[in-house]
Amino acid sequence: MAGGSYSRLDLGCGDYRFKRELSNTAQETGHGFVGLASPATLLRGLAYRLREAAEGLPLGGVSALPGKAMRRFDLLRALR
Repeated sequence: MAGGSYSRLDLGCGDYRFKRELSNTAQETGHGFVGLASPATLLRGLAYRLREAAEGLPLGGVSALPGKAMRRFDLLRALR
């Protein structure tokens, strides 16, 4: 990117080896959503709380499954 018009390349979230090898800095980010009071917003909030609870359990890789499922669902929803 030296000499180009870009000053930053965002490799997205996730701890992958290629990102560690290509990057020279890291920036912590958060996740979440903002929505109007509705049944859909309530369900989404419950899903995020379930994900946080599961990721906090000492179950190794199994703890990451709710987050992976949510990301997969978001990708499928975006393709519509």
